[in-house]
Amino acid sequence: MQKVTHTIGIVFGRMFRALIAWGLIIGGVATAWFSYSSHHLPRNGEWGLIITIAIVAGLLGMMSTLVWELSHLGTISRAIRHHGEHQTTSP
Repeated sequence: MQKVTHTIGIVFGRMFRALIAWGLIIGGVATAWFSYSSHHLPRNGEWGLIITIAIVAGLLGMMSTLVWELSHLGTISRAIRHHGEHQTTSP
């Protein structure tokens, strides 16, 4: 049970890092784009849009990390089962 909770903690850690990384990267790109296209720093309404874009991008990164982790669940469970079979048959 301890290994399962440790693995769940690792998955949540990866999801949190993806949330932060995607949010910062896309938020930085959006800020640069607004600054480049208007030749000044974003104004109040534009900052709201940039923050919203960064949050949505972070959530998208978090969900894609979750999908990635869940897509490997079958492979991991087969490896655990295979490892358990070898332990029971070995002397």
